[in-house]
Amino acid sequence: VKLGVAMAGGTPVVFPAIAVCDGVGGANAGELASMAAIQAVKHFLEQNRESDMLPERLLDEFLDQLNEKIVAFGKKVGKTATTIALLLWKNHHYYAINIGDSSIFFLHKGKLEMLSTKHTLAEKKLLLGQNISVSDTHVLVNYLGKEKCAGSQMKSFRHGHLEKGDTFMVCTDGVTNKFSQDKIRKYLRRDPRFAIKKMWQVLDKQKECDNCSVAIIEFI
Repeated sequence: VKLGVAMAGGTPVVFPAIAVCDGVGGANAGELASMAAIQAVKHFLEQNRESDMLPERLLDEFLDQLNEKIVAFGKKVGKTATTIALLLWKNHHYYAINIGDSSIFFLHKGKLEMLSTKHTLAEKKLLLGQNISVSDTHVLVNYLGKEKCAGSQMKSFRHGHLEKGDTFMVCTDGVTNKFSQDKIRKYLRRDPRFAIKKMWQVLDKQKECDNCSVAIIEFI
């Protein structure tokens, strides 16, 4: 999607956003949690449609409420959990939030940066200087639906100024497990439409694929 950096004046518009969730624990309860999270995001954006900025305090309150909602939902229908990667933007400013292993990439002047943090056991062991096994990369330590923990305590949060040519890619770990950051950089630097096409060609040939959701936004 190509979007102008300057937002139109006049009637206040809802905060534009891209949200990607990945149900944890299979295709049933986990996907219900993902759907609930997306509906909560829509409601939050509608409530703040007239805001020019989103202070971190407000985002923290939203994440706390979102985690409480998923936990309460899980007590009714069985254990539910989901990851979230949420990118919002307005008035030349972006906000990038993630909980879990869904990712947000930022291409700025040819340089690729990961705005999210993979909340896995592997990431935790890396910070502690411990040995990492392959299975550690698939064990989540942070996710929506985690009891006795606030959503704001689990998040990774980045924000910054938007410039012409800035490109974001929001995706699930089903995508990042198949493509290295070097490949992602190469695809995005060429063209977002090329990136989507190329990724689809690769993923379509796989015998088995995890949730492979991806959205690419280029500001012009």
